[in-house]
Amino acid sequence: KPTRIMAPTIVLKVKMTCGACVSKVQQTLEALDFVASASVDLKAGEATCTLKDGGAARGEELVAALKAASYEVTACGSGSGKPCPAVAAGTCTCGPLCERGARW
Repeated sequence: KPTRIMAPTIVLKVKMTCGACVSKVQQTLEALDFVASASVDLKAGEATCTLKDGGAARGEELVAALKAASYEVTACGSGSGKPCPAVAAGTCTCGPLCERGARW
């Protein structure tokens, strides 16, 4: 049985207020050359990025792109009181920010 390798993902908490925000956040993230795809959930306030090979170490660039587009971004899982799904999957690049709820 072949082993399936999961693409690295990063989940970011993004403060959004409407459907236009969802579209802009997704477009901003997918414009980055190391992002394979992005999905955005307005209700959860999350953007999940699937990264291309070599993209896992570039989490800060995701945050910088969203901040440049005027969005407030926090580390994945921060403030939710729930474990970060990326930490559980071993794909998180936020480090201690996920567990402490610190802001970037």
